[in-house]
Amino acid sequence: MQSTNDLNDKLMEYKNECGCANGARFMLAAFVISMTLVIREYGLISISFLTRIPLLVLIAILAAGLGKTIGILYARYQYKQLSKRLTANQSI
Repeated sequence: MQSTNDLNDKLMEYKNECGCANGARFMLAAFVISMTLVIREYGLISISFLTRIPLLVLIAILAAGLGKTIGILYARYQYKQLSKRLTANQSI
């Protein structure tokens, strides 16, 4: 069984989560996947590839925002679940 300090630390970790790590993972995945698809379709050295770079950057930024949002929502969910468990254990 975890100690109270460990659970409190975990609770604070969930409460202070900003979603940055998840946002970075989503951004990297989106950029690599979209870059791979564009290179496969148009080749690396071409005008068509170069004109799609802004779109690739936009996709990466949107994916980062989505990942950050998912990370924050997941942390809030975990925070609430852990809070409920701790509250239920204290009332026994």
